[in-house]
Amino acid sequence: MGTWDAGDDITAEKLNLLGIKALGRRQTTPAATTTIMGVLRLDDIPYVANRAYEVQMNPQMTGSITADSMHATIRYTTDGSTPTTASPILPGASIVSKVVVGTAGETRSVSAIHEAASDQTLSLLACIARISGTGNVTVAADATSEFTVSVIDVGKAVGNTGVSI
Repeated sequence: MGTWDAGDDITAEKLNLLGIKALGRRQTTPAATTTIMGVLRLDDIPYVANRAYEVQMNPQMTGSITADSMHATIRYTTDGSTPTTASPILPGASIVSKVVVGTAGETRSVSAIHEAASDQTLSLLACIARISGTGNVTVAADATSEFTVSVIDVGKAVGNTGVSI
């Protein structure tokens, strides 16, 4: 994926657009919840019109009761405000997991491509929620197994070129 079209000159300025724009790391496990809570926030990320961004998250979702269902999401705002657990979910930035054995959870990856239609200020809130069951849920994190959220500029926005069948 690039930041130029066929025939364009490849410049340092264009190459410098690519890469990580924001990275949040959490090295401690947050308190558990029976509803929804934010666990990591990235604020005021410059979002440039007609660029494509990959938003990634790697939650290891854990819970206290086998078969409880957990939901990890990335909530967002683009107007400079701080996202909350009531903010919209970034399309594609959602994953569901079940507690399989006691407190053992699964590490799942979330990767969503988002395209900016105009220059904006993006802010993200990674959330964890219990969606069924009776136990507590959280994301596990420590110094050797970080919980991360990243935003990567992957090139020019191309829009939806897929065909639903």
